[in-house]
Amino acid sequence: MLVVLGFGMIAVFMYLIMSKRLTPIAALIIVPIVFGLIAGGGLDLGDSVLDSIKKVTPTAALLFFAIIFFGMMIDVGMFDPLIRLILRFVGHARSS
Repeated sequence: MLVVLGFGMIAVFMYLIMSKRLTPIAALIIVPIVFGLIAGGGLDLGDSVLDSIKKVTPTAALLFFAIIFFGMMIDVGMFDPLIRLILRFVGHARSS
């Protein structure tokens, strides 16, 4: 049952975003709450959300750091030599 609800939540989320009925932030807030209530979360839904946020926070901080760090490294050209080497190795195909 939870698998069906999970796939349904993803489908509804994608539909709402792609049809521009909700902004991504609003959909990320509203859709999981509605599906949590459908799944029977009831009054415990708030506590579950807080527990989940506490568990995910370290991973989110690490992901945020990685995005900032690697974005900065790409901007300063750190990976350019590696990219040139790979393109030389695979044979740089020129598009017409």
